[in-house]
Amino acid sequence: MPTVELDKKRVIKTIKTELTDEQLEHEISMLGTDVGSVSTSKINVEVFPDRPDLLYEEGLAKNLKGLIEEEIGLKEYEINKEESFEAETEEPEARPVAAAAVVKGLTVNEKLLESLMQLQEKLHVTHGRRRKEAAIGLHNLDPITFPVKYRGVSKSFSFHPLQAEEEMTARKVLEEHPKGRKFAHLLEGYKKFPAWIDDNGMLLSLPPIINGKQTQVTPGDNEFFLDVTGYDKKIVMQTLNIMATAMADMGGKIHEVRLNGETFPDLTPDKMTIEKDYVNKLLGKNFSEDEIRKELEKMRFGTTEEIVFVPCYRTDVLHQIDLVEDIAVAHGYENFEPEIPELRGLGSESRLTFFEKIINSTMTSLGLVECKNYHLTNEKTLIQKMGRKKQPLVKATNPVNENYDALRNMLTPGLLKTLSNNTHHSFPQEVFETGKVIKREDGRIKESKRLAAILSGPKIGFTKIKALANSLFSQLGLNYELTRTRKPFLFKGRAAKISVKGKEIGWMGEIHPKVLTNFDLPHPAVGTELRLAALNVK
Repeated sequence: MPTVELDKKRVIKTIKTELTDEQLEHEISMLGTDVGSVSTSKINVEVFPDRPDLLYEEGLAKNLKGLIEEEIGLKEYEINKEESFEAETEEPEARPVAAAAVVKGLTVNEKLLESLMQLQEKLHVTHGRRRKEAAIGLHNLDPITFPVKYRGVSKSFSFHPLQAEEEMTARKVLEEHPKGRKFAHLLEGYKKFPAWIDDNGMLLSLPPIINGKQTQVTPGDNEFFLDVTGYDKKIVMQTLNIMATAMADMGGKIHEVRLNGETFPDLTPDKMTIEKDYVNKLLGKNFSEDEIRKELEKMRFGTTEEIVFVPCYRTDVLHQIDLVEDIAVAHGYENFEPEIPELRGLGSESRLTFFEKIINSTMTSLGLVECKNYHLTNEKTLIQKMGRKKQPLVKATNPVNENYDALRNMLTPGLLKTLSNNTHHSFPQEVFETGKVIKREDGRIKESKRLAAILSGPKIGFTKIKALANSLFSQLGLNYELTRTRKPFLFKGRAAKISVKGKEIGWMGEIHPKVLTNFDLPHPAVGTELRLAALNVK
């Protein structure tokens, strides 16, 4: 979760009700945040990624004021339509969706600017998925000449980026600038790069990489141009709304921007309905409709007899259940009476779970160290480094991190990666893991549990893994057979499939030298991977 350090004085200044540190800590935690500490000047909190409206002082205070009933109901934001700013977009191939707003009347000092930059970066990491889905640009409005244009520029286009001594071409920014090298992969494969350019040809920003030097925001500035770009209009609009309302909470006035005839930002609240019976069934209470509306208003929702108005910055509210959760928060978890549920029967471990414990104990007794790796990994680790042919994987549709975007269909790559991260320790190293693998077969997703082991060291060969198998199967009271086989990740002629009672249950062998090189392992390695259920035959 994002961790932020907030200025306690700014939070307290926004709230009229006097709160002790203990009360402040309690109320903040009730909003769904984890309070690290409350000191004389700072509040350290961890905020769920879906609550960016709590990532700045005035946003936290706005929600606290509702919870303590100092100010309840939907906070309305005005958009100045008398002074409209014109913009155009040619919808470049890279990041074709764009939105913008202007905020005036907010004079930023160092602390306020630091708070804005902190909010911007946390949004980049969470809502923007590390700038992939949404990238934010905040500019000093003064040097900008309207109308501004959002269009593609060639890689030879020159401008003066932030944190650089001189002008650079767009290509050079991606190759040499620290921000460019970090986010260059987001523009990989595009012939032209997206850019915001004013009517005089001055570049404001090169999304999602960096802003131009000429529009850098500094303490004392009080008028701003705010842009957001990405691929999905909903995400781009949500991000713009969060930033614009945050600056309004800080004291700014929002002005509209007309982009190809469409006006931004659109701060219209979403409308939802909620059923009294649904709320009471889930919470075990007997709330009246008036009581439900009051609790929602404490969480800064707007209400009528039939409709709930969801603030434009509450991107986490997707279903009635999200409203029910906020009703519970507003009512206070401490005000719910604990009840013992009516359960019939007693729970117990499954046979396979119990057997897995036996296997873990057995492998540990044989001198191996148990590992637990993530179920999420990536195609490069599972397929490319292992020398396997491309195959369908179960992938995340919107991964936060490209290194963790696919569910593992083998345990062995994870163990090899574990060894590669521990080459600074002495060898030999002998590790094992039991856990789930998930495969896509015949259009269906199937999961199973497996046991895998890797032994690595200067003098380790096939006889070592065979000796381990002999010990394991002996303790399990099973006989097994070996038959020559071929695997792309095993050394030819030193690989075998393992069968029990005529059924293949796994493999063993020496890891191929190319695979060892791919994982940066300095010594030979042998391994095995077995279906756990197939070992539990008694």
